[in-house]
Amino acid sequence: MGRPTKYKKEFIKEAEIYLDECEKQRKIPFIEELAKRLEVTKMTVWNWTEAHPDFLYAVEKIKDHQCMALQTLGLKSPAMLIFLLEANHGMMRTERIQHEGKSEEPLSIIFTDVATWKRAKDNGQE
Repeated sequence: MGRPTKYKKEFIKEAEIYLDECEKQRKIPFIEELAKRLEVTKMTVWNWTEAHPDFLYAVEKIKDHQCMALQTLGLKSPAMLIFLLEANHGMMRTERIQHEGKSEEPLSIIFTDVATWKRAKDNGQE
């Protein structure tokens, strides 16, 4: 057995107050800042979320607000927009390459290994 926990039920209310203050000040909330207010480490905060579902809910609300605020700020950056579309919406950047031969000649396909050549031959693409 380790030390007794410093966790108190009042920490749920403290997390809610912290989030309200951040919203009113249009400030991004951070779990590390909540931990500092509670005079513990961020790891302690995470450990408490595993043991106390009500506290987990309060911390998840902070994380949700943080995510929304960071995404809103990110809308000003093309790189962040691309990241958000890729990470949250399954979109991917692609590059289109068009191969062209001389005007009336078909392109030649060169197979670099025997297995690919056999697959092409089996599929009638030789």
